[in-house]
Amino acid sequence: MVIEDHLFRGTSYHVLDQKGRIVIPKRFRSRFEQGLAMVPWAEKTIAVLPLDTYYRWEKDIMGSPIISEEGRKTRRIFLGNTYLLEMDKQGRVAIPPILRRLAGISNEIALTGAGEYLEIANREYYETTLSEEYMEYGKYLEKLGG
Repeated sequence: MVIEDHLFRGTSYHVLDQKGRIVIPKRFRSRFEQGLAMVPWAEKTIAVLPLDTYYRWEKDIMGSPIISEEGRKTRRIFLGNTYLLEMDKQGRVAIPPILRRLAGISNEIALTGAGEYLEIANREYYETTLSEEYMEYGKYLEKLGG
């Protein structure tokens, strides 16, 4: 029995090539056949989203009030630094320089499944942060469990 599953899971490590590209793992490529979006995300990461997911997030962002400072800043950062991209035939995609700079990425990255999207982070930052967050993981689970 084959179960249709569109969640991104697992972590893999990659090295950017000289053009700032990464190779999307084969197991994820079908989700990006129509294209993908790279957006600045929380905790110095870049979110990589299938376009259908991106447009849903974009709609949520557009619902933020422009009259508030937080709403304007959120729109400016999210929409002003979003890139709609396509993979090449080898599954490679370039990470735009501004996103690499914002996330502190120079060479090695961690590509982590986060459910409906992937996260890209500087590998060293990811490993350090993961160790720190793991110490609080039990508390996070308790809060989710009620």
